Amino acid sequence: MSALVQLDPGIGRKRNLPSDEVFGSFDSLVEGWYWALRSKELKTGKIKPLTMLGRELIAFRGEDGVARVMDAYCPHMGAHLAEGRVEGRGVRCFFHHWKFSEEGDCVDVPCQSNPARAGVQAWPTAEKYGMIWVWSGPEPRYEIPYIPDLKHLEEDSGFGNVFEKGCHPNIVMVNAIDEQHFHSVHPLASSLADGIHFDIRSYNENCLIFDNDKPVPNTNFITRFLGRFYKGALTYRMVYWNGSTGSVTVGPDAFHFHIIFALR
Repeated sequence: MSALVQLDPGIGRKRNLPSDEVFGSFDSLVEGWYWALRSKELKTGKIKPLTMLGRELIAFRGEDGVARVMDAYCPHMGAHLAEGRVEGRGVRCFFHHWKFSEEGDCVDVPCQSNPARAGVQAWPTAEKYGMIWVWSGPEPRYEIPYIPDLKHLEEDSGFGNVFEKGCHPNIVMVNAIDEQHFHSVHPLASSLADGIHFDIRSYNENCLIFDNDKPVPNTNFITRFLGRFYKGALTYRMVYWNGSTGSVTVGPDAFHFHIIFALR
């Protein structure tokens, strides 16, 4: 995965990093889509403060119903824009009523005939699976993470559990693609796939697909019965997006079950 960046929380600059400086580092991340909050938490015309990507942000839903995310502090005197209000597709600061467009540009200063040459960083934002997502760079280069098998089909989704771990998302996600982790921690799962082994291919610049290529072994009654539902290898597919979001596909040939883990 190639688009590795380090963020400067103050001014948003980035520099390329070798992968060994990125994995598990709290100061760097892979450029990509990261979930911000559930869509239902942000009502039309409302603003919410948000801390992510090492920055203080605001999420707001314009009067057109579209969710947007931008940096939190007004460039005039540093007031937090979550204390302001939504106007049209932009926001107006409560302190001196400077207004910022959906692109983050200052478009109105009440005591001046012309707006100030100032602005805040606006971040690419989209909604999918009932969540608001933010792209951690200037322009998205691919879609919100999805399940390739379902890309051109109608989808429905529901939420599972939310959890917190005291480590970088990379550390959590890597367990799902670590063969030795299955052998040592989940030996039963490993045995059902005859010692699970991954065939790995690149899907795009920030996405890898890991497919188990081992069949169910003919070793006992349980595996012989299970093997009847798989023509080839036991289905276990991990689609690994930008080191922090992944979909797991499991289940017999006639019925696949998909789970997306979105971490930040």
